[in-house]
Amino acid sequence: MGWGNPAPGAASPPAEPRVIANLDEATATQLVFLYTEASQRLRGDPASFFALTGRVREGHGKAPSLRVASIDIGGGTTDLMICTYSAEHGQEIEPHQNFREGFRIAGDEVLQEVIQSIVLPQIEENLRQAGARDPKALLREVLGGDRGAQSELERHLRRQFVTQILEPSGLAILHGYEKISDRATGPFLHESMATILAGRDIAAPLRYFEQQAGRAGAVGFQLLNAEITATAGSVDAIVQAALGQVIADLCEVVYAYDCDWLLLSGRPSRLRAIFDMVLAKMPVPPHRIVGMHRYRAGSWYPFRDSAGRVDDPKTTAAVGAMLCAVAEGRLEGFLMRTSRLSMRSTAKYLGRMEISGQILKQNVLLNDPDKELPKTPGAQQDVKFTMEFRAPVFLGFRQLDLERWTASRLYILEYANPDNVPRLKLPLRLSIQRAEIDPESADAEELREDFSIDEILDAEGDPQHRGIVRLRLQTERSEAGYWRDTGALSVP
Repeated sequence: MGWGNPAPGAASPPAEPRVIANLDEATATQLVFLYTEASQRLRGDPASFFALTGRVREGHGKAPSLRVASIDIGGGTTDLMICTYSAEHGQEIEPHQNFREGFRIAGDEVLQEVIQSIVLPQIEENLRQAGARDPKALLREVLGGDRGAQSELERHLRRQFVTQILEPSGLAILHGYEKISDRATGPFLHESMATILAGRDIAAPLRYFEQQAGRAGAVGFQLLNAEITATAGSVDAIVQAALGQVIADLCEVVYAYDCDWLLLSGRPSRLRAIFDMVLAKMPVPPHRIVGMHRYRAGSWYPFRDSAGRVDDPKTTAAVGAMLCAVAEGRLEGFLMRTSRLSMRSTAKYLGRMEISGQILKQNVLLNDPDKELPKTPGAQQDVKFTMEFRAPVFLGFRQLDLERWTASRLYILEYANPDNVPRLKLPLRLSIQRAEIDPESADAEELREDFSIDEILDAEGDPQHRGIVRLRLQTERSEAGYWRDTGALSVP
């Protein structure tokens, strides 16, 4: 355990495991695809696969190369990776990462909207039929977040109600929607809550909610008797509203890079609306768009169905990670230089975020700072910027020089003690500095997003203590936390 030296004659402790953290889910999916096509279908001849489906590209040798894009939609993030692969020496595949992007908008947003737009309105209607005076007000009181005079027990039961009752109900709708094979838009699910939640231990949150319903005037209300109906058209609309802009932005990049293939992975990629949105943008020819849940990987794939297809597209991340660990010299007929893959920061344009989540052009504080900096080993890269500060504000980043591009929150700037603000001469002038970076160090990419306050001046130019303002890491809009952790929902 590393607590001390082993006793004389004792066996040496095993070597510590080597942690490999040089790829994301989208890249891992590409490894599954390439290994299947090059090693399994073409018997270890990647050059032939590249010649069949790729093309000659400038900067990638005289032989055809293959450019693959993959969009991985998980629960918390949607990621894009574009890589170009060349096989100049037959079996040896050389990867070159062209573009990477990630947005914190994904499957959880779809699940949240399914709960808010489909499940809660039908629970509300059942409360109304049971005689509740104001069922909408009841739902807002129970699920609307923390409020004064609310006990910690009530908050805990709210979280349990969302986690154990509402989330499984929303997932049941999405799982039913996944199975739709035609273009139907009508009802595909009509079940009681008792059927949906069968076998789950939900006694405590169920009793809590029914007690609240009784206090609101509902007589004989039993949540498990409530019927839940979902239509394909309504789920189509929810998926498009939640992920439509993200999918459109990523497809635009795929088209701009002139990719040969586009892979879709992650559990939400099974939703037909996702494939419809990608197909509508047509970033590659339709027959080159591969939904990994339909992909026939073959008998080598550990999580396959009876037809040899990938059963769950979220498993491609784990299997691809396994391939990454063994692809450089341990697989017959397949060699990829996976050690040259890396995770690079996408924080190119740092700036003030609007409440809408945008970073306007006039609010950009750092404009691709690494573009002109020295790349020589050992050279320290010094990056800083100044800004005026009055009220708390989010600092975020985006990768492209486009106002419309989705931005991500990174830090919040706030007063350490708001009670001192009346005595300050505003606006304050902040100098914010990035951590020094050696481009060749192992933690270089992490440090590209590591900022701290270097100096503070008031409106008259007098120095102030740096502790009066905090620059705090916060990637969520609400300090209270994520909706799946807090149980706070919006009641329509």
